[in-house]
Amino acid sequence: MRAVSFNSDPIPWESHVGWFEAHLADPDSRLRVASDQSGSPVGQIRFELKNGNPATISISLSAEVHGQGLGTQLIWMACRELFAETAVDGVKALIKPDNTASIRAFEKAGFVTVGDTEVKQQPARRFILNREQCI
Repeated sequence: MRAVSFNSDPIPWESHVGWFEAHLADPDSRLRVASDQSGSPVGQIRFELKNGNPATISISLSAEVHGQGLGTQLIWMACRELFAETAVDGVKALIKPDNTASIRAFEKAGFVTVGDTEVKQQPARRFILNREQCI
């Protein structure tokens, strides 16, 4: 998972716990955990609403569910839920150009490419899903 992130440095456990607790307490951060039929977590989706419209989405899936189409389903369901709960007009995704699996998942979920940008001095593709496309 870290290889396709814009920061691939290892994260010390204490730092991760602090980050997680801060996001849980932040009203501009929405975190959803996806679980399988047995209740075991298989992924997470996070929305950042801090920077206004559009919200920024981040997703990660457990390695054991990669390639099953679950990413597309989770993206779509989480975006629909976000649009139903908030006044957000759109959701953007920033993806490394060589992360073809994520690009495919977001495109299948209805996101469209709107150009290239940089994130942490690395190339990124920018994708958008507007409220009207999702509801």
